[in-house]
Amino acid sequence: MTFDHRRLAWLVPFLLLACGGSPELAVPRTPAAAYSELRPLAIETIGPSHLVVVGHAVRLDGLPEGVILRSEDAGQTFRRQADEVHDLLRVGFQSVSATDRLRVWAGGTRTTDTGSSRAIVFITSDGGNHWRESALPQDPALSALEVQRLTHSNDIAAEAVVRSLDLATQTEVSSTFVTEDGGRSWSAGTFRNPASDPNVDRTASFIDADRGFRLAETAHPGHTFLEVTASGGRDWMPIAELLVTMMDTY
Repeated sequence: MTFDHRRLAWLVPFLLLACGGSPELAVPRTPAAAYSELRPLAIETIGPSHLVVVGHAVRLDGLPEGVILRSEDAGQTFRRQADEVHDLLRVGFQSVSATDRLRVWAGGTRTTDTGSSRAIVFITSDGGNHWRESALPQDPALSALEVQRLTHSNDIAAEAVVRSLDLATQTEVSSTFVTEDGGRSWSAGTFRNPASDPNVDRTASFIDADRGFRLAETAHPGHTFLEVTASGGRDWMPIAELLVTMMDTY
């Protein structure tokens, strides 16, 4: 006797209701005990309640692992994104840009086993449910240090400023790349210029002239406060501490 699975198809909605709602895919995450510290480096506010924080976590073996965190309750809780599908080992994010709650671009670097590093951008257009990785052009004579600036105005147009190390001269250079097709291809706007503005502040982001959030480092490595202001940055109040021990709950 053959078994026809189609005969049970009508039972699926009832089984889902009996289980308490729609199905959820449970993806195991690396526990917090596998990391030594969390290093959030950039923040982008999308509204009074929505913000995105990017950076990396340091594993016990010393390797970085890229981290994208999203909050929808003004920083009270965070949800980690992109790690369920993408390999974020040896990845570090340094910049983030968002036009709304759905469209977010995160810029960083990926280092290979041989030690070479290139600039990358992670892109989502559905609020972080799905991400795709876009690699920027790489000169073999350069090693990417960071995506210093990342801006995008819509789903297809963006600009990334990459700071790199010239391997021959050991000097830092800056290159600008632009895309007009959503990161599927990049072209160089400027290339191998002397590096400028090495200390771009990406740790603060404002909703308007008065309200904003910032990442504030403490005297203890791996301890960063999320702070909020309603006075245009004259006064800041800590509302959360971003610690590696919270990785299990992100």
